[in-house]
Amino acid sequence: MQYLDLTHQGSMKIIICFGGVFNEKNKALICGFLALLLVVIVPFSVFAAELDKKEDSIDSLDYQITCDGGGKHRMEARGIGRVFSGSYSNPGSEVLYGYTKQCAYCNRVLISEYNPTYDNMIGKYRLDYVTDTIGYSTYFYGGLHGSFYGNISQDSYWAGFTFPR
Repeated sequence: MQYLDLTHQGSMKIIICFGGVFNEKNKALICGFLALLLVVIVPFSVFAAELDKKEDSIDSLDYQITCDGGGKHRMEARGIGRVFSGSYSNPGSEVLYGYTKQCAYCNRVLISEYNPTYDNMIGKYRLDYVTDTIGYSTYFYGGLHGSFYGNISQDSYWAGFTFPR
């Protein structure tokens, strides 16, 4: 038996065992083949690792283009908001007192339990469209639209919203 010790590649050592006759022509062919194999395999493994990193980042997260202005909603701070369970004439009970944000492009309004600009979370919320810019204090009637206690930067729906500081 003859052994061919090619080289160290990082912490990997390549050793090939041959049975029978081993000559310089075979050595050159095998070295050339292995060199070509390493040139092809290593870049693909590095490329695959880079793809895995990108898929974990918010930049690669798909989001819904929901803003009439095209792209993401730009939700700017407007003050406080209150949501009531009933109607304007019969307000019922208050179900949410929270932070109010309004899209600079389409006037969509979000009243949320948490401040997504700093907390990266929504909590209970009400989301509505209005025709004009709202003031410091906003009231909505008809109850909540839902709740979201996850991380908004890792959710495809909420990735369609930006909350600038």
